[in-house]
Amino acid sequence: MIDVEDFKKEIIYNNRFFPKHNIIDVVKKEALNYKFILEKDSELYRSRIFKDDVIKQEVNEDKQIIGYDEKNSMAPSPEIAKAGRANPEKISYLYTSEDIKTSIKEVRPMIDSFVSVAEIKILCDLTLFDITKFTFENIENIKTELVSLNECFSNVNYGNDIDYIPTQYIAELLKNLGFDGIRFGSSLNKGGINITLFNHEKNCKFIKSKLYFISDIDVKYSSDVMKIVESLSDDSFYKFLDLYNDINKK
Repeated sequence: MIDVEDFKKEIIYNNRFFPKHNIIDVVKKEALNYKFILEKDSELYRSRIFKDDVIKQEVNEDKQIIGYDEKNSMAPSPEIAKAGRANPEKISYLYTSEDIKTSIKEVRPMIDSFVSVAEIKILCDLTLFDITKFTFENIENIKTELVSLNECFSNVNYGNDIDYIPTQYIAELLKNLGFDGIRFGSSLNKGGINITLFNHEKNCKFIKSKLYFISDIDVKYSSDVMKIVESLSDDSFYKFLDLYNDINKK
């Protein structure tokens, strides 16, 4: 199994702009085999923590409170775009989800807070690089380097911009290979799917937004070893297996 940490070390500490690693070689060779067509008229969702005065918001015909407008719902302008999972600072990509629940969970809201969820319509067929297929269950059918890539995109980053560099590089590589975006699993909502779009200005249209009140955050937990192992990402599973084997040898 390819250790994703090797890839991170190569691109962060050794060769930032011209890295050499098996993951990069495999992406260049195999990318076109993992296309996902996001069809015209598909709907995606984008959430933002709502920080304005709720009382001042308008109510739509369905008696629902309207959230942020188009300008504040869509991707930020390049001038103010911060580094993200796929985009370097000052390059603006649109981060969305395939369903409302995943979209809301991705912004990590607090209980009793408000979230504005925008509905976005796709204006033409788009070709995405589908990372959701790179799972442990499919390891016999795909390159192990791609399974490691799944971990890179799905893992939560708690604010360290330098940790985004590996995924930013892969995103730029995919954009230059002709892809319109990336489709990957959510680590914050099991089974949820996220989609990041590169050239979103001409391919998407803001439809409307709604305001949601966060009344609860469901957390399930277990100390059972098997439950913990089953929850591990593919790369972490192999590390745990090595550790477990080492302990049993002693």
